[in-house]
This record gives sequence, structure tokens and C-alpha cells, in this order.
Amino acid sequence: MKYVFIDCGFYVGRAIQWFLKTEAGQAHNWDVHAFEVCLHQEHMDKFESVTFHKEAVWICDGEMDFYSSGRRRGQANGLFSNPRGRGSKKGEKIRKAKCVDFSKWLNDNFSSDDHIVIKMDIEGAEYEVLQKMINDKTIGMINKLYVEWHLREDLDLEEFIGPFKTKLKKYIAYDNKSFNRNRKKKKVVS
Repeated sequence: MKYVFIDCGFYVGRAIQWFLKTEAGQAHNWDVHAFEVCLHQEHMDKFESVTFHKEAVWICDGEMDFYSSGRRRGQANGLFSNPRGRGSKKGEKIRKAKCVDFSKWLNDNFSSDDHIVIKMDIEGAEYEVLQKMINDKTIGMINKLYVEWHLREDLDLEEFIGPFKTKLKKYIAYDNKSFNRNRKKKKVVS
């Protein structure tokens, strides 16, 4: 059995730093993976034992438009122009980015015997990715999932989460401050 921590939406690595300092993080030798399209060497250098994947977590392998609005407070990068549906963002840049079928990648690289913890902050793509994992039955491989939900006008969050929660061993919704200083979790559902 492997102990696996996967950071979907690495940014600067706060979630990995937080997790490895927890009791669970210190109790085992973890196989740590980080997915981020906008990886910067200065952040990668802080993590010797992390396997980095410079690609977006998605529902298929290939290449997609990737929207970048910088990393100023309140702005993000992702596969959607504006997950909240408020029109395009000022100064936004579009480029092509490699994406990975996360459900397939998970199934190809790990087994249901492994202990898998995932942090997912993928700027609105979490709905499609998690729905595919439910359809593919890879959602059952996850022991604990931390998700930052990004509100979208085209989806009802509570309606989506209802059946989803029953398929997980442990689900924790968090806000974007959870892996910073205060590390307060918003909601825990077992």
C-alpha cells in the first residue's frame, strides 16, 4: 500500500506544506504529486520529493485553452474564462495548456489498496472532473478529498454535492484560506 497526496492546483505549494506538517503527513512516507499549469521553478525548488505535473487536471488527455489573469489577490488561472459567469476578466490572456484525464491517470498509477488524499482547487473544473471520477468509479479510490468549490451559474452546488458525498470515504470542503495560516476547514462530512 502506498500513501499518496495529490495537489490539484499547486499554485505555490501551501497545501503540501500544510499536509506534510499534520500528524497523518508525518506518520507515513508519502508519494506526493502536484498538478499546476503555471509552475515556477522557485516554488518547485522548495519541494525535493514532489513529482510535478505541468498540466491541468481535466476529463480528457490533450490540450485546451488556458486562461490566465495573473496571480493577484482574487484572480486565478484555469480552463474556464470566468467560472463565476460574470463575463471575461480584464487583462486575461489565453494560451494552450496540456491537460490530463485525471480519473484515468489516477486509475493507471494507483490502486484501491492505496491510501489517497487529494486537495482540489481547479477553478471551476472540479464539477466535470469529479463527475467523471464518479462515472469511472475512481472516486472510490480516494480516502480523503479536500475541495474548494467555485460557484458557477450553470450548476447548483448543493444538488451536485448531495449524491457525490455518499461516494467518498471522507470529504472536506474548504475555503482558499484553509491551507494558509488559520487552516480552518469550512465543513466536514463523513
